[in-house]
Amino acid sequence: MKLSGTMEDAIFGVGVGKIAGVLTNSENYCHENRLLWSVYRAKVISETSVIDVNQDPFQVIPVVKVVGMDVKFNEVLESLVPEENLVQIVGLYGTGGVGKTTLLQKVNNEFAKRKMFDVVIWIVVSNCLNFRSIQNKIGKKVGLQWSEGTETYERANDIFKGLKNRRFLLLLDDIWEGIDLETIGVSRNSIQFTGSKVVFSTRSEQVGGLMEADKRIKIECLEDDQDWSLFQQKVKQEALSCHPEVLEVAKKVSKECRGLPLALITIGRPMSSKTDLKQWQHALCTLQDAASQFSCTNCQVF
Repeated sequence: MKLSGTMEDAIFGVGVGKIAGVLTNSENYCHENRLLWSVYRAKVISETSVIDVNQDPFQVIPVVKVVGMDVKFNEVLESLVPEENLVQIVGLYGTGGVGKTTLLQKVNNEFAKRKMFDVVIWIVVSNCLNFRSIQNKIGKKVGLQWSEGTETYERANDIFKGLKNRRFLLLLDDIWEGIDLETIGVSRNSIQFTGSKVVFSTRSEQVGGLMEADKRIKIECLEDDQDWSLFQQKVKQEALSCHPEVLEVAKKVSKECRGLPLALITIGRPMSSKTDLKQWQHALCTLQDAASQFSCTNCQVF
């Protein structure tokens, strides 16, 4: 399914949390939504615990279950194995909320279990690029630490030495601009020599070129049957059968999410407690109004 710029702007301009908060009018949901959003942005927060992925070289990350990802997941795996595969850097790109982070988390967990790498390194980059923060997270994984005054190039040299004899998988989530891997201490020559791999996610295909990705994989929105299946999973049958007309309204609500897993989950979960037709109609109007606010918006979401 092709995502219109209008709906993407509505979801990420007004904000999924704000839209869903209007639907629920609940402070409790606002807290729950922040947790969900954190999972998608790879803060690695579950509803019951916080896990530091830097404590273990093979840490499994809690992942939100999303339908329709098997094909892309297998495509990523084929790019990383077998060991003689010539692909060294893989880029995942697609619109915000389409499931890139979830897919990257699944990759992390798969290779945490396989242990075919000496270390699996998970890093959330986001739009505020901070080389020292990236270096600190790599350092924790390979047993390095520095004083606050240690220069970036000195850290890079230490990281290069720490990784040059290790086969590593470096996962960089939510990149907004090209990153010079050499600057943080990750040498392309070392990647090739050790059989290491780098996988990153970004909203921009252009970043894939700047990162010199050997393979770029586009992550697309869910198809009609897949998005409705995911929405049903979150809403549950009790809410869908509360009134003869709710099912049709629910399908329209699902379509307004335009195949974005994040929107389907974030909006579907609170709607599971709505057992009144008017509440569902209000939800549909809220989403449609949010989209209409951006009907003249033509900006590109990077």
